Amino acid sequence: MKKEIETKFDVPLELDVNGTLSKLKAIINEEGFSVTASIIEHRTFQYYDTSNLDVYKKGETIRRVSGFKKGEDKALHRYDFKVGALDDRYEANQWSNDLLTSPEILERLNLKKFYAVIIPSAFANTQHDKMKLKKDETLIELTIDYFKVDEGGEFRELELELEHGSASDLKVLSEKIKINLDLKEINQQKYSRVIESMPKYRTQVISLS
Repeated sequence: MKKEIETKFDVPLELDVNGTLSKLKAIINEEGFSVTASIIEHRTFQYYDTSNLDVYKKGETIRRVSGFKKGEDKALHRYDFKVGALDDRYEANQWSNDLLTSPEILERLNLKKFYAVIIPSAFANTQHDKMKLKKDETLIELTIDYFKVDEGGEFRELELELEHGSASDLKVLSEKIKINLDLKEINQQKYSRVIESMPKYRTQVISLS
């Protein structure tokens, strides 16, 4: 499994995305980073859980991400398993051109020893404004994620993930963005936000608080 080194901020929905991106680019330049690539992606996220929300309770994520392009990406779908707190989080991935069944997902992600049965729990349409940032040997991916949850709410996050190089560069840039854009740092996985935005799970979520 691969360890993720990242920082996340909540971005209020009322903030203008274009204005936020302009401010971000100014901060990026001030900190000595260059933008080596910029892209907007649209994806769909199908999440899986047990009937008792055991995956959610444990702070883990099982999902299928779709919307990749044949010939450009590794496959049409990526199946992910995430585990651990945000500051100590690990991720495993499996790519497939097929829509796997729930038992096949457990098999491919080596999760059968943890979960006997999983079912679709939530679905979201997403947009991701991504930038690759480079400074010397440090490479960071900056993404503004917008999630619209079926039968649920909407939210937006800004995420900085270290792909290579200095964690201190990530920390300095994150702090500058936090202060200049007046953003709230969050330590919550997206799947938790998805589930907690859905009225049909409210009773189960409240019982855990």
